[in-house]
Amino acid sequence: MKRTQYGTLTVIRSPSAAAFIRDGKTVATARHVHGGWALRIPGYQWPVTPDMPTARFNQIPGDKITKTPVKAFKTWKESAQEVERVLLTYTP
Repeated sequence: MKRTQYGTLTVIRSPSAAAFIRDGKTVATARHVHGGWALRIPGYQWPVTPDMPTARFNQIPGDKITKTPVKAFKTWKESAQEVERVLLTYTP
């Protein structure tokens, strides 16, 4: 495992997972999945956009999915930058 500082966060990362820690609390987790990283920030939900895999369920008649607790990113760097961006405005 590798421990690094990323802005105000401490990141503990293995080849298949990572934890983002602020003030001794885990504020986000990422898991390596097919072709990228799946990011989860407890309590935060991203709006569903047409390019997200979740959006395919909106083709089924009935209630539409408008938010999702997990968002996929192609690279580790993109997911780490998203954690920083979200945590600037959201406090878990």
